[in-house]
Amino acid sequence: MRVKPRAKQDAQLRGLGGMPDLGDPVVSSPRVVSGEAALVWGAEHLERVIDAVCGARVSVAVMTADVKGMLVPVKRVPARVMGAVRASECERRKARQRGGGRFGRGDAVAMLEVMGGLARLGVEVRVLHGGVPSRAAGGVMSVSAASAKTAQAESAVGGAGGGVVMRRCVRQHAKLVVVDAAAAYIGSANLTGAGLGAKAERNRNFEMGVWTTDAAMVDSALEKFNAVWEGEFCDGCGRREVCPVPLEEVRLAG
Repeated sequence: MRVKPRAKQDAQLRGLGGMPDLGDPVVSSPRVVSGEAALVWGAEHLERVIDAVCGARVSVAVMTADVKGMLVPVKRVPARVMGAVRASECERRKARQRGGGRFGRGDAVAMLEVMGGLARLGVEVRVLHGGVPSRAAGGVMSVSAASAKTAQAESAVGGAGGGVVMRRCVRQHAKLVVVDAAAAYIGSANLTGAGLGAKAERNRNFEMGVWTTDAAMVDSALEKFNAVWEGEFCDGCGRREVCPVPLEEVRLAG
């Protein structure tokens, strides 16, 4: 069957009353950014996106609706990053004894811990999330935050990165991962085991997205991330009644 051009379809829908006339799309719509991208489906999220995050050298920027106690197989984490994760194990063990949560289980490690390891190596790690972190994620966050003073002291003398910075926006529902400002994932998957993580194929969510290294697409995605991160939409936001502390920030030790 021959598919009608989109412009003709839109015109017909408007004529039938099925689509509002939004005016000249060139004038009323933002600039459309396009480029080459690869489709990411199912377990490919772990192979494509998480492997790229674990190998980051400069920066990681994440937009997610949910943050859960997502685990990553240790074998997927580069040795340099696992070394950084374990470097502050003594401080974290003390924090756990004061009432923190677990980090992982033997052959797996919490993704937030991996991000902390990256931060310790000097990688800028920012996470913009919408919901309240799960109990498991909160346990990791509380233990990491408990050792934040130690990490900051080390950072002052060049011994560690500045930690993972997390900000919450109640309107945040986009799913984005930008690695080293050079590659980006744009799709449906959250920072959860069933989304970006290592859950088995028969248990994980049906997630889909695209992975691109197209400079225009990556730059545009990062620009939008930064706009939300820096609070450009806070003035005049219609959700302030449920957002008493706009862009509330938590800093996790590296």
